[in-house]
Amino acid sequence: MLLLTLEKLLILLKMKLNLNKTNSYNTYAFFSINKRIVMVWSIILTMVQFTDLSAQDGEYTVYYYDDGSVSSEGYLLEGKPNGYWTTYYPSGQVKSEGNRKSFQLDSTWVFYNEDGALSSKINYDKGIKSGEVLTYQSGVLYERAILENDKREGIAEIYFPTGEVQKRIPFVNDLEEGEGFEYARDGRVITLLKYSEGYLKTVEKINRMDKRGKRRGKWVTFHPNGLIHVEGTYMNDKKNGIFKTFDKRGDLISLEKYRDDRLVVDSEESVILDLRNNPGGLLNEAVNVSSVFLDEGVVVSVRQKDETERVLEVNKDIESDTQIPLLVLINKGSASASEIVAGAVKDYDRAKLMGTTTFGKGVVQSVVPLKDGSAVSLTTARYYTPDGNYIHEKGIEPGTNVELDLEAAQEDGSDKQLDKALEEMENMIFVRDFQDKKAAGE
Repeated sequence: MLLLTLEKLLILLKMKLNLNKTNSYNTYAFFSINKRIVMVWSIILTMVQFTDLSAQDGEYTVYYYDDGSVSSEGYLLEGKPNGYWTTYYPSGQVKSEGNRKSFQLDSTWVFYNEDGALSSKINYDKGIKSGEVLTYQSGVLYERAILENDKREGIAEIYFPTGEVQKRIPFVNDLEEGEGFEYARDGRVITLLKYSEGYLKTVEKINRMDKRGKRRGKWVTFHPNGLIHVEGTYMNDKKNGIFKTFDKRGDLISLEKYRDDRLVVDSEESVILDLRNNPGGLLNEAVNVSSVFLDEGVVVSVRQKDETERVLEVNKDIESDTQIPLLVLINKGSASASEIVAGAVKDYDRAKLMGTTTFGKGVVQSVVPLKDGSAVSLTTARYYTPDGNYIHEKGIEPGTNVELDLEAAQEDGSDKQLDKALEEMENMIFVRDFQDKKAAGE
């Protein structure tokens, strides 16, 4: 037969009825219960609690603060917490509750703020956080994450107070790594976030609306698997520029150009080559890109310190188009290989350059390892444009200088430089069509 002392009976009653331990009226009510009612409750508790208590190993124990209020209660086995435990604030409000196994936190533990609001729910496996972790603010779900061996893995979600997903952040081995997303309350992805080794590297605003509620700037839609479906640019709620469509595997399936929501036919084709914030790449690729728009000539010269020179010319294996209207966007973030392309098309008067002056990196640097494990970076050669211009620390100046309105870009995703480029391209197409008609005698 299960024997319960009056003290244990009162503790169990209070746990079952979830009464506030600091409420003097409730405490008095317990002690004023007559013996007959206590006997009835003893029988009921014996029947209800028999299975639970028999499953708990050890002695039920209560700890107190100096003022006599309960600080924690649960089971001890060989002097260590083992079984269900509850801790309390000095005010009497529950602080945490969950199961312990050989002293360690085990299974799901629930934590509360002193005002009683839910703070977090954490899954433990023998003291190690493992599984779903929920964090709350003022009792409302704020973040959901997955932990493996105390480290975040997979996608963590942050929520608006109203319950909609606000951010999705990727984690690998407890560090932010990969592509994340920020959402509007209506579910639109409004920011692309790129993380690397725990740091936020790039932030790209997309799917923005201006103050009039019209789409503006870059817009991207996604397949259910998270891959991009369609991406393109809007101006005043109308499609403008290139729109790309991808299948669910991420393969490009269509490429269309629009002007004011109207699909541009072949005779109206043009190219705006956006090299802004492009730090460069392989030298040969710079030559190949230039060869798309040039049919002959030098693209870049590489001069060594010993005065030997390597001249790289247009790649004849690439089919070029020397007639299509070309405009190149550049800025301070355009460097190295992007400057080679911009410099080549500028020197041959093949394109109009617009934006701001480029970075100015016109040297070839080689890293030489040393015996002590360190290394030294040496400048071994210089780049020169087809006209012999050395652009290092000078950069390439655009024909039309257009500054980006950063405040407007951050507010609604607008792009003053791209808007101006599209406007200028309209003029270039008009001039080309006029000249073609004049040449044809029309």
